[in-house]
Amino acid sequence: MKKIGIISLYYHSENCGGVLQALALERVLRDKGFDAEQILYRRSRNTSRRLKLKKNGLGWFLRRMWERVQTELCDRLFCRKELRMRRRAFSGFKEKFIRDSRSVYTEDTIRDTLSCYDAFVCGSDQVWLPGSVDQVRLLGFVPKGTLKFSYSASIAAEIPREKEALYREAIETLRGVSVRESGARDALRRITHREIQLTLDPTLLLSAQAWQEYAAGRLVPGRYILCYLLGNDRRVHRAVREFARKKGLPIVCVICAGKEHELSALGFGDKRMIAVGPAEFLALIRDAAYVFADSFHAVAFSVIFRKEFWAFHRKTYTAADDRIRSLLGLLHIEGRCLEEPEALREESDGTIAYEAVNERLREWTGLSHRYLDACLKEAG
Repeated sequence: MKKIGIISLYYHSENCGGVLQALALERVLRDKGFDAEQILYRRSRNTSRRLKLKKNGLGWFLRRMWERVQTELCDRLFCRKELRMRRRAFSGFKEKFIRDSRSVYTEDTIRDTLSCYDAFVCGSDQVWLPGSVDQVRLLGFVPKGTLKFSYSASIAAEIPREKEALYREAIETLRGVSVRESGARDALRRITHREIQLTLDPTLLLSAQAWQEYAAGRLVPGRYILCYLLGNDRRVHRAVREFARKKGLPIVCVICAGKEHELSALGFGDKRMIAVGPAEFLALIRDAAYVFADSFHAVAFSVIFRKEFWAFHRKTYTAADDRIRSLLGLLHIEGRCLEEPEALREESDGTIAYEAVNERLREWTGLSHRYLDACLKEAG
């Protein structure tokens, strides 16, 4: 059985969507008859910080440091026990369901993996984000003659002129190039003549029934509204509270402790949950009556579990909007993404025609599988 190494943002990730997309791609490759696992890749923090400082300036860097100090204080004062539980939830889920290289590689040692795998794939998620992309995440360390390709890689930003050559040279050597968003496809088409294929996030290649195998049991009794809001816009909070009042339902809010926005979220919702790992994340979406989110993967799993949902514009991170809008555009339900929270008053009674959505999803799933099969044909 041929062995495939996956390069993604999996190492030390405590992001539910990031971990679940890693699991999904690994499972899809195994279902196709390959032995697949995550390559644990640790990028130098010093390198990343120097690049961000150079790009954004000292003022931005100092503000970020102050935000992190505030977050750390909040975590220590209010969330210490819940954070420990969340870390255990992530580590337990990874150990139970996801295979990885066990050895951790760096820029200096990544070529040691060449003797361990027959083929390499990078993706999905924001593995090609310009602020953190490097030769490893572009598979530049893999020599010609060894199968390598991307699957639903996300760029999530414009490619800076000074990075164009890095992307172009690496992409020219890939067997296949697929990205997750139309914006990423357009950005790469401007700098290369390669065919760029649009494919689904790997989480969408698995059915709701398949995801049930990884979900926790019911965590909240009865009907409820789930909020997974990373932006924590107070106008969004007001709009959701009004919606909940009209429906007579409690609000369950997942608080992503360890992030700079959590202070504004601690007072929102009837039930606030911090100790949420991937299994709990799946269960909360599966069992919700309604979902409100500004996270790509919260929207993706709302589609998978056929939920009534609304996505909100995240004013502090426009790249998230691009990812969500691209997915909803493929499924012809762009109206579920609200530019202004107040629009929820007019939209709240609409329902999603999931028969049509699932038909579109089947078409894109087939296209995504055909792309993978074409790339994997060389691996035998």
